[in-house]
Amino acid sequence: MVAGQPIGTMIGSRMINNAQAGFIIGAVIMLAFGFVALAIWPREESSKDMERTKMTLKDLAVSFHFPKFSTSRDFYKAFGYRVCMLLSYQMISVYQLYIVEDYVHQTKTEAAGTIATMSIITMVVSLSASLISGPISDKMHTRARY
Repeated sequence: MVAGQPIGTMIGSRMINNAQAGFIIGAVIMLAFGFVALAIWPREESSKDMERTKMTLKDLAVSFHFPKFSTSRDFYKAFGYRVCMLLSYQMISVYQLYIVEDYVHQTKTEAAGTIATMSIITMVVSLSASLISGPISDKMHTRARY
């Protein structure tokens, strides 16, 4: 996601004056990478000889049960922070063209160039932050253990 969205934004910004070609190219890329994922995905062993257990409707319902807040506080904090971060990132990404056109007063073609540049910057900063924050989290021992 860290690399895919900015790269997709950059490709999409190059197709700003020809949306139909952009949609076709996007569909072809998604189809191609779907086949790539199928080709490299690790194969699971067959479950044909495994012992089967009977599953009731109650077992299914329990599997959707959320953990208790008192024992999973870190989970809920991480979940809330992640939802807020992704929501804010998506809001900016979705409305980026309108922001650049209406508030920076660029033409659609100029805005496409600005958005392409911003997507590269976003990708570099996001990847750098991910590489830095992992070791910091390890040293602080703040990750939840499940």
